[in-house]
Parts: sequence; C-alpha cells; structure tokens
Amino acid sequence: MEIRNNVLISVENKDVVDGVVTGQASFSGCTGLEQIQLPDSVETLGEGAFSLCGFREIELPKNLRTIGEECFCACDRLEEVKMNDNVESIGISAFNKCTHLERIRLSNKIEKIEDRTFCACFRLKGIMLPHSLRSIGTGAFGWCNITEIEIPEGVEYIGGECFRKCDELKSVNLPKTLKSIGEKAFYGNNSFKSLFLHRSINEIGDKAFYGCDSLKSVTVESLRPWEITHTSTSFSNISDITLYVPYGCKASYEAASF
Repeated sequence: MEIRNNVLISVENKDVVDGVVTGQASFSGCTGLEQIQLPDSVETLGEGAFSLCGFREIELPKNLRTIGEECFCACDRLEEVKMNDNVESIGISAFNKCTHLERIRLSNKIEKIEDRTFCACFRLKGIMLPHSLRSIGTGAFGWCNITEIEIPEGVEYIGGECFRKCDELKSVNLPKTLKSIGEKAFYGNNSFKSLFLHRSINEIGDKAFYGCDSLKSVTVESLRPWEITHTSTSFSNISDITLYVPYGCKASYEAASF
C-alpha cells in the first residue's frame, strides 16, 4: 500500500488477492486519508475495509461487484460515491452513518438494498432506485432527509423501519408489485399527506405508518382489508384520515382494526 500526500495511490499484492481487498477493516480508521484510487482489477471490497476514513468522494473500480458489510460505515466526511453498473451487492450497513453523503448512483444490477445500508445518512435528500431492485431491508434509509422516493416496479418487500423518521419525505410512490410493508416502515414521517396502496399488498406491519400525523387520505385498491401483524395499529391518527376503498367494501374496512 502506498499513501502519498494523504492519497491512497496504490494497493500492494498483500492487500489484494484474486481481486479482493482483503482483511477485515483493512484501512479502517484512516481519518487522514483524503482520496482513494483503487485499481479496476478490484472486484470485492471486504467487510469494514474503509470504515471511519476521512475521504470526501470515491469512484469505485469499474470491475467492482461486491461491497462488503460496513465497508464505508461512519465515513462522516464522504459526500459522493460514483458506482459502476457491475456492482451486484452492497452489504449490511455499508454506508451507515455517512452523515455527509449527498450523492450516490446505484448500479442497475442490485436486487436488494440490505439492512441499514444508508441509515443515518442525514444529508441524503434523494436517490434513484434501480429497476433491478426486488426488496429493501430493515432500516435501509432510516433517519435520512429524503424528500421524495419512487420505489420501482418489481419491489415486493419493504423492511421494518425502512424509512423511519425521514421527516422531509413529502411523496411516496409505491409499486404495484409490493406485497409486504414491514413494522414501523414509515414511522414518524410528518410530511407526506396522501398514500395509495395497491391491491398487491397483503401485509402491513405493526405501526407501519404510526406517527405520520400529516397523513390525511389513504386510497386502497384491495377488496378486503390487508393483514395487520401483531395487535397494534398501522396508523396512529386513523380518525383524522379519509380512507377511500373500492365500491361495496366499506363495511369490511369499517370492521377492520388499523
């Protein structure tokens, strides 16, 4: 490994084996590391490889396919990530607590955003999700300042606390393919006022929209109320919400517990 003027300009053979930056937390805690130039031969970044580093941006190698768990966790100066379309997986908490992250483009090969991938990225106000996406894990975008999100068709599952306390979230577009919304998925979001739930949804977790006190209207397509997990309610202010249901289904929804 060679670092010159706080720039990582080369990686030695002992640090890269068969295209993998090896070793748990290989460069973790290098707070003085201001720039990184990784060779395109790197295909995998290991667990915690660059956590707690001090660089402001990174352009990932062209042949990179896998980003390990907590790889860039708590890089609190990181503002921008440039990602190629060969990346297939991003590990749990890979960018968790990157509190200054503002810009990141995701690969079109990613099928799952893992748990807490972008949790507590306070400056992340927008992100375009790829059409390859099928599920979003627990707490993936919790405590971000995203203002709007369009979840692409093909996504079937939104994990618990996925968008919890995203206080600036004003618009949510859910896909027709969505089947399940996890517990507290949108808990405490006070900005969005309306919600459309497609007939594909068959499960909404406990307190999924609890504390969304600005929510005034919910439109549902399903002919029968969805299954509510556990014994609590999905909405905290149901008495203040106008619920629009299909013709002839009013009685069954009135009898349901939300």
